[in-house]
Amino acid sequence: MSKEKFKEKIISLIHKFEKDKNHYLSKEYLEAQVRQDFINPFFEALGWDIENIKGLSLFDREVILEKGETTGRPDYNFRINGSTKFFVEAKAPSVILDNVNHILQAKTYAYSTKEVYFVILTDFEGFKLFDASLKPNHKFPGEGLIFDFKYTDYIDNYDLSYQLFER
Repeated sequence: MSKEKFKEKIISLIHKFEKDKNHYLSKEYLEAQVRQDFINPFFEALGWDIENIKGLSLFDREVILEKGETTGRPDYNFRINGSTKFFVEAKAPSVILDNVNHILQAKTYAYSTKEVYFVILTDFEGFKLFDASLKPNHKFPGEGLIFDFKYTDYIDNYDLSYQLFER
């Protein structure tokens, strides 16, 4: 997808979020819903085949999704030619992203691989990119934070997002 189409999609997602923001921030709006309504479309607009429309085998898929509320695996594993490039850990917008446990959870997924150096923690309302080559540290959970966007910052930073995460 072109950079301009990506920008149009981001604007559309932002307007959708703002229109029903109180609902999206409520406890009734679950992580699975934010993934479907906002996070999947965000990355699909960057050219990632989230739903495996190409019908690739598990080993060749661009994105491996963790289904349900299991623990021990990131919600998204983004790959090129079978090699993981980054992970995304999703949370419901009612959850506080700055929670130490959420940050350490996301960073630990990537750090434990020794091969993935970036991890994103997002609930769409917020978007945090971490350098996950640094060992997760309870005393300094925010160490390695590369950037921290709010959904209202997506338009101003769409070019950066496109450059970093475009398939």
